[in-house]
Amino acid sequence: MFDLRKQPHLKYLLQQTLRETVLHYLTSASFISTCFEVSLQILALLSTNSLSKIKHFRLLRIKRIFYAKITKICVLISRNIWQQAYETKRRSKMKLYFPVPKYNGNYKEGMAQFGWPRARGRLHAGCDLYAPFKSDVVAITDGIVVEVGDFYLGTQALAIRHEGIGVVRYGEIVEIPESFYKVGAKVKAGDIIGKVGQVIKISAMVHLELFDGTKIGPLTDRTKGIKYYNDGVKRDGNYQRRADLMNPTKLLDRLLLEGIR
Repeated sequence: MFDLRKQPHLKYLLQQTLRETVLHYLTSASFISTCFEVSLQILALLSTNSLSKIKHFRLLRIKRIFYAKITKICVLISRNIWQQAYETKRRSKMKLYFPVPKYNGNYKEGMAQFGWPRARGRLHAGCDLYAPFKSDVVAITDGIVVEVGDFYLGTQALAIRHEGIGVVRYGEIVEIPESFYKVGAKVKAGDIIGKVGQVIKISAMVHLELFDGTKIGPLTDRTKGIKYYNDGVKRDGNYQRRADLMNPTKLLDRLLLEGIR
């Protein structure tokens, strides 16, 4: 068991999780309904002629029901907290790398950002990471290759399933090593998986996409637009991608903050 006193950031996270979880369960319909029912039973008993006429076993029965509900809620809260703690500890041990060490642009502005309009009504399905032509592209963490092949205008794409993150597609890259050019190949954090490609002479970049991995099939679907889901929000969008597409901006923010470059 790890010591929370030595990890103040984890202690703060647990406190926040506890507060949110308690509020969730205390405001849930089932909990409110239970309290209401118990209150009605108590009022019904107190409305009798005198307290002496209240049978002891009836009060005990009400107390047992109420305490059983409270105990169940506490168990659920505890389970949620420790699951969160386990996930946080696991993520803290995960070695992370920013995918383009020589990145020198801004993936949150202009054409580089997710969702920017493209030709014929299509929307940008990823973030563009500008860097010198043929500079290294590395795996952000350990993973398994799930898709590899040609991409735009003579470039290639390599899609890797990273545990705890999802499926990341590194697009518009070149010179993918032969050892990674096959589905099922294992990749280690920081492995060089290719070089920065160039689709037009004025800019070289890596086009990075993120999928949550809950769907199957090819990542690109040019036949129709998809429903885009992110942070619980449903949006219509012609991204021409698989339906589990996500906005990679927050992932890139995290990698810039925590990752190795």
